[in-house]
Amino acid sequence: MSRPLNILLLLLLCLCLPVAAAGQQIPFKHIITDDELSQISVNCLYVDKEGIIWIGTRDGLNKYNGSTIQTFSPDKKNPNSLATNKILSIVGDGNNTLYILYTEGLAVLDLTVEKIDTLVKGNINCIYYNDGLYACINNEIFKYDADNNRLALYRKIKNKGVSISCMHAKGKYLWLGTSGNGVYRLDTESNNLIQPINTGSIISIYEDNAGDLWMGSWENGLYHIFSNGKTEQFLHREGDDRSISSNFVRACCEDNLGNLWIGTFNGLDRYDKSTGHFHTHSTYNDKQGDLTHNSIWCIVKDRQGTLWIGTYFGGVNYFNPEYEIYTRYRKADSPSEGLSSPIVGKMTEDKNGLLWICTEGGGVNVLDRRTGRFRWYPSSSSDTQTLSHINIKAIRYDADDDIMWI
Repeated sequence: MSRPLNILLLLLLCLCLPVAAAGQQIPFKHIITDDELSQISVNCLYVDKEGIIWIGTRDGLNKYNGSTIQTFSPDKKNPNSLATNKILSIVGDGNNTLYILYTEGLAVLDLTVEKIDTLVKGNINCIYYNDGLYACINNEIFKYDADNNRLALYRKIKNKGVSISCMHAKGKYLWLGTSGNGVYRLDTESNNLIQPINTGSIISIYEDNAGDLWMGSWENGLYHIFSNGKTEQFLHREGDDRSISSNFVRACCEDNLGNLWIGTFNGLDRYDKSTGHFHTHSTYNDKQGDLTHNSIWCIVKDRQGTLWIGTYFGGVNYFNPEYEIYTRYRKADSPSEGLSSPIVGKMTEDKNGLLWICTEGGGVNVLDRRTGRFRWYPSSSSDTQTLSHINIKAIRYDADDDIMWI
């Protein structure tokens, strides 16, 4: 039997506390209608300077302070309330002002007094905040003139057939996602306009810490535009669990560890930039701690690094990747898939970084953490080179002689 080291098999009769064998899992926490969220379909999220989570739903605006939820709804008797219930987008100035896009116009919320005023009535495609509030209507970009309380025309895309769906400012450039016409890049100094992506409906644009742009699309997957201008596209490949889970991508957010989290139609994907692989988290049997719905609409990160995830039909899910993500290894039918037994005990690491695991009823399992694959060393009465028993209670590694004592 081939081994990476010489094994001296000595069965030590010492007891150890068994622990549950724990593929990769996130214990999500949830905010749903049972927690007094006004509606289960979440369109947008925003974190204000105090760490308050603002949740825009199809039936009202919600303010979550970590323990209780306050709901803002239309009130005909109150002129400083929302004009309608369906909230589409929330942006802010980083201080005391939120801007709220809903189906019938645009409103401003003063956080100091929680007073809502309608700025504009009518259809607006999208809003964005950078050095001020921007709003897009069809092929025109407007900027809010606070002194005169109006939207003033800022730029206009010459192609009348263009409908701007999202935007992002980076240096002197405005990146404009469109409905059906891909992506435009506008140089605000020269007014030069180019079209790096000429097809598809772009839903969102996100800039990571490296200055790269990530653009989610309706059916063309995820576009990645590097800071040097190079572009790559990620598409779902049927049968490849390392590809993105869906070509319908709605949101991106980078965590404090440098991983990119991607909200898709089929779940929450984590993209590892070092390997180029995607790992999907989705709903499994409605168990407590699972993602409440696979269809993700929005993702934001708060000051503690917690990710807040709005779903189409499951309220808000949240977790902190730095503290709450772990890997679960389950009993499997083959070493390439998991453990030989669900009950494990003591463990030790050899000089190659391999993890040697005692099991009850499954012998010794050796995990290569770089690949996630196991080797099993079970008992065999016909092979004198294997273990004498399958219930393993203790293990010790002699690093000097490179010997594992079992």
